[in-house]
Amino acid sequence: MPSPNPNPASPSPTSNRPSTPTSSSASASEAEAEAAKIATLHTILTHQASTLATAKHQLSSLAAQLPLGTTPTHIQSAHIALLHQYNTLRDIGTGLLGMIAEARGVRVGEVFEEWGVGGLGE
Repeated sequence: MPSPNPNPASPSPTSNRPSTPTSSSASASEAEAEAAKIATLHTILTHQASTLATAKHQLSSLAAQLPLGTTPTHIQSAHIALLHQYNTLRDIGTGLLGMIAEARGVRVGEVFEEWGVGGLGE
């Protein structure tokens, strides 16, 4: 148990705390702090609104450059159709090179090298 303060003239540990301002000065400080927060938030909001307006303008500009009726689904469908076409042509080419190799009696890989084509699966 702590001993009582032997010197009553010296301040006690609890009296070392800073004194609190009067309620009117505390209210004024709180109001100023609140006003500063509001001003900061207003600045941030204005900046964000400006950024949003710029992004919307860029989006409109890019959308105007797309051909009419173009949507992500249309682009994806066209890409898939091109991939199917490529695969069909690759299969035909591979078959023709295989026929050449068979007619010559050589390996398909040799014909691929001769024609400068990558191997299967590359």
